[in-house]
Order: sequence, then C-alpha cells, then structure tokens
Amino acid sequence: MVNLMGRTIAISNQKGGCGKTATAVNLAAGLARQGKRVLVIDADPQSSLTVSLGTTEPEKLEHSLATIVSDVINETDYDNAKHEISGNNEQNP
Repeated sequence: MVNLMGRTIAISNQKGGCGKTATAVNLAAGLARQGKRVLVIDADPQSSLTVSLGTTEPEKLEHSLATIVSDVINETDYDNAKHEISGNNEQNP
C-alpha cells in the first residue's frame, strides 16, 4: 500500500532574525533535490520567503495570502475571489 499522505512542517518563532526564512528555503530546496514535492507558504507580512525565492516585488502580486485573508476578513465574495485565483473569470450560471 502506497502512503499518499503528505507531511506538514511548520517553521515559526516570534523572534525576528532567528533564521526562519533561511531554514524554510534550505529545507524546501533539500527536499526538492530528493525528488519530494514541496509547497512553501509565506505567511510573513514582509514576504521575506517570497523574495528569497525570486519574486522581486511581492507587493505587486495580484493574489497573495495577505490579500485572501484580507478579503475573508472584509467579507469579500469568496466565490468570485476563488474564480479569479483559479484563472476562471466566468461567472457561474
């Protein structure tokens, strides 16, 4: 039987400058080199992980974790937001 479940690894600390971003980038790269499928999520408002992975102007991204959370907090119509994110701009009939 093949185990299809993934693993979740969270890297967190309240203190800044303790190596969270460097750990996340290097761990993700190491796992990817081993052939693992890797998803990194940057929950830092400063977008340090996003910048480390090559996005030079993360504040100009159309969608981010911050914009989605803001939409949920502000009760934006999630169905429309979901279609925009998936690239499907057609409205449901």
